Amino acid sequence: MARKLKTYQVSLGFFDQAIAAPSMKAALEAWGSKSNLFHQGFAKEVDDPEVIAATIRDKKRLGTGGVPFVLLSAPGEPRIGCEVSDLGILRDDRASLADGLKKVAGHHDLILTTGGVSTGEEDHVKAAVESTGTLVLWRMAIKPGRPVAMGIIGGTPLIGLPGNPVASFVTFVHVVRPTVLALAGATPQPLVPMPVRAAFSYKKKIARREYVRVTLRKREDGELEAVKFPREGAGLLSSLVDTDGLVELGEAVTLVEPGQLVGFLSYASLV
Repeated sequence: MARKLKTYQVSLGFFDQAIAAPSMKAALEAWGSKSNLFHQGFAKEVDDPEVIAATIRDKKRLGTGGVPFVLLSAPGEPRIGCEVSDLGILRDDRASLADGLKKVAGHHDLILTTGGVSTGEEDHVKAAVESTGTLVLWRMAIKPGRPVAMGIIGGTPLIGLPGNPVASFVTFVHVVRPTVLALAGATPQPLVPMPVRAAFSYKKKIARREYVRVTLRKREDGELEAVKFPREGAGLLSSLVDTDGLVELGEAVTLVEPGQLVGFLSYASLV
């Protein structure tokens, strides 16, 4: 039997509890009447589901960390089976971040951070992990989601996700979820993409896996085709809300043309 894990989430910078896509919207509704919405360092308790929904749609109020937290901590039937301790926001300061991570390492099975893993002046997760433990991995050949950190602090594994919501979601699905299941003693099942026709053109670099946000529609012949979201950017939460899933493009793919078969992963299958 899989054991129940305790996870610890740290959010760096602005933090909003956020959710996207059909199955993720349902998670937020279940999470429900006593949600804490954080914005620019200030927290307020919101009881009105309409206010919560409006907050999600207002992309100006959305920051980092929301998607993984909601997927891990939504009440009711657990999606992955974790007990989550949420620290909230830590200042973008190397010393205080390192101290915060060190304090909680011995009391949890996994430390999860969002934001602060890139190469900006105020991105301190990498240095904090190196100063308090061991950095095992930094950066992956994946888009969106390249800046990902994995390490060990006081014997506790740590995963640092990027702060942009789309990158955070993609790396949560492919790094955090299988890690949590493995730590709990479960056997993660491989994702099996559904073949659909591409209704878009797309170029990508070789040796990098990429995920394209798409909406499904039926063609005249009854076959399903994937329509690409019209805008790029890992910071667009609306690109998750307004699409049905991701088209997965493997490392060897460099070009997608209209009519080509591609692999589609629905959001429901990912969480």
